[in-house]
Amino acid sequence: MDQEEQALADYQQTRRQLEEESDALTRIRRQAEQATNDTYSEMQRQVQRFGETNEPMEWARRELSRLEEDFFSELDREKRTFSLKEDEAEQAYRKKTSRTNEAVKGA
Repeated sequence: MDQEEQALADYQQTRRQLEEESDALTRIRRQAEQATNDTYSEMQRQVQRFGETNEPMEWARRELSRLEEDFFSELDREKRTFSLKEDEAEQAYRKKTSRTNEAVKGA
């Protein structure tokens, strides 16, 4: 395997790993959204079951919403980090292939 093929293989492997990690974050986000919805539904059922006022429910909803927002913000930061790493991997690959092509032309 020559240098260009090795650079391509390395780039593709790095890209695949980053895409898998990004996909995992997407799955986590969907699961978190589902868990939030399930939690809210259960809280609503309990309030109705015990005939409580909506004040505690509204507080819990706001708190859950705040926690969800914080969590999703962190996931978005991680997703941007993966995107930057993908860009860096692509730039490194292009740099390696450029150097290899220049070395071949100079030979």
